[in-house]
Amino acid sequence: LYCLLSWFSHGPLSNPLFYLCTFSLIFTEKISQVTLNDSTGLLIEGRSFSNLTCEGSGTILSTEWMKDYQILSPSNSVIFSPDNKTVLIGPVRRSDSGEYQCTLSNPCNNFILFVTDGPDKVVIGGPSEVEVQAKALTFECITESIPTASYTWEFNGTNTGVTTVSFIVELVHFENSGKYTCIAQNHVTKLNASGSHALVVKEPITNVSLAVSQTNLVEFNDSVTFTCSAHGTPLEFSWRNRSSELTSGGSVQLSSDGRILTITNLTRYDQGPFTCIVANGISNGTSGTIYLKISYGPWSSTISGPDIAEVGSSVTLNCSAPSRPPCEYTWYFSGSNVAKGPVFETGVLSLNSSGQYTCMAHNNITNRSSSATWNLTVIGRTVTSALNRVENNKQMQFHLLHNFIFLLYNDFSQMYHFGEILPCAFSSEGIYSVVVTPSMLIPLASKDLQLFCNITGFYSSIQWLKDGLKFNTTRTATVSMDNTTLAFQPLLIIDDGTYQCAAKNAIGNHVSKSYKLTANCK
Repeated sequence: LYCLLSWFSHGPLSNPLFYLCTFSLIFTEKISQVTLNDSTGLLIEGRSFSNLTCEGSGTILSTEWMKDYQILSPSNSVIFSPDNKTVLIGPVRRSDSGEYQCTLSNPCNNFILFVTDGPDKVVIGGPSEVEVQAKALTFECITESIPTASYTWEFNGTNTGVTTVSFIVELVHFENSGKYTCIAQNHVTKLNASGSHALVVKEPITNVSLAVSQTNLVEFNDSVTFTCSAHGTPLEFSWRNRSSELTSGGSVQLSSDGRILTITNLTRYDQGPFTCIVANGISNGTSGTIYLKISYGPWSSTISGPDIAEVGSSVTLNCSAPSRPPCEYTWYFSGSNVAKGPVFETGVLSLNSSGQYTCMAHNNITNRSSSATWNLTVIGRTVTSALNRVENNKQMQFHLLHNFIFLLYNDFSQMYHFGEILPCAFSSEGIYSVVVTPSMLIPLASKDLQLFCNITGFYSSIQWLKDGLKFNTTRTATVSMDNTTLAFQPLLIIDDGTYQCAAKNAIGNHVSKSYKLTANCK
């Protein structure tokens, strides 16, 4: 298009006088009847050549070749004719296999030759699980097809009459659960393909509740059954005892649908809390908790308290046994019922109080009992030995040492003395006094000194203390073999201190009053 513009100028403004425009027209004929031909037949790799020719009627200004929807470029094995209408491929290779297209065009028309194919594998896009809802649900049929495929939808094998690429469920209800099938068909290739998709419509879980057959039970005797209920579909049940999941096995039994839980041969550890959990993939719910009251025991009764006591004293014995509810206790001595309750106070003891005490624990709910025994030894206070060989004209001193009496006779008329050891013929007795006495009234430094431990009663051992601590012997301060005498040979200033004698028997320790030792100078 060419234009000529002329004007003249007069005054301050320039105004065009006239315009002259020319243009040219190019008339083209619409392209039609495009064909793509291959003059060769069966192709053999490495030996055959393929000659493709693209033809059509009308005004053709350009020809373009494509392979598998990509532009085909010339190479050593791909040769185009000068007018681009013919392509020679060879010798052919297996990589030359594919779909070839030619495009003929002019300024007013393009004509594309497509190689038809498909439909390929059909896939349906959409959810697999949904809850009942008052809104639409859409499935999409996805496939590749040239030309575009036509569609047919089926539900559970029945034609729905829907022929669009999408299938829409307007309102989702339980009856919409099932198998959706999309059939894609290419009307040119006469091929079809189908795909299926399963949909499960679920109702949200609500109103989860738990019931139990009974809650007051006895260990090892009773069984219990729990039943879980809920609204919703479908329902999957699981169970918890405290934080532990319960599964079938041993004393735990579950019904086939998991709704009922039975526990046999209950133990105290099955008290709970028990809960039921219900789920269906889109929601879940948990029941309230249930505790069981399981009675058990008594088992393994035990008694605690002293096993030795002195005449005139009293002791307290305690009996205990695991039990629910707390059991009742009965005490027996010498076959007689002497007290009730977990604590037994003996009262004032005598030598006849020695013997075996029995505590019987009983649970009125389980109707079970458990017993324990305790042996108590009562130590007497009176020496009953008959010392028939001690004469009136003889003075006698005796000391009790390890269940033997050490007798020292002193006959002043005969001016001799002798000693003998006699077996103890009296009841065991406690320690009544421990006194420390010195061998001289005024201890003198550099002189020998003995401290004597005088014990009245039975003892099993003696220990000396200095300033409240165990006394350790030195080269000049030694202890006799029976520990009754502490000897200083000689007494030194460093021996000054507070001394005590501690006597021990089965009942306990008895410590003397303190004796303050001071080494005096002459």
